[in-house]
Amino acid sequence: MMHARRSRWALTPRPAFVLFTTLVAIVIVALLIGTLAFQSAETGRLARLTTLHHAAMASAEGGGWSTFAAVDVPTLRAAPIGTVTRTTTTSGELIRNVTVIKIDTTMVWIVAAATIQRGRERGLHRIALSAMIPSDTSRALSPLPGAPWVDLY
Repeated sequence: MMHARRSRWALTPRPAFVLFTTLVAIVIVALLIGTLAFQSAETGRLARLTTLHHAAMASAEGGGWSTFAAVDVPTLRAAPIGTVTRTTTTSGELIRNVTVIKIDTTMVWIVAAATIQRGRERGLHRIALSAMIPSDTSRALSPLPGAPWVDLY
């Protein structure tokens, strides 16, 4: 007898339960679709920011090393300790600042920063190059042994 009741109870239609289960399933599917859309948008934004950051890093490195190669060592030797030169280059969305700082009579620091702005997104990178000022009549800087290049951010 008990068995018949269970069977009858199991087969009894329960529309409220079916409706609730269907609504929960719809909400879960909607949340999954929303999560996929959000993740897709964030992945695209992250890819754009990474591209801007790499372009800024390449520009900062290029500016730093070209200044390193072009610096006039005799003028640098004669310059007082502190900021020797500061140059700013603007090209479209790119702004690059390069500063040559004489640390003491034997060492110079070249700091290069580049910023690229596209709409609300911005790529920024800053590096520093350390070099020795030659004491002889050499007209070229020599990179600091062991740590000529520092990634500041």
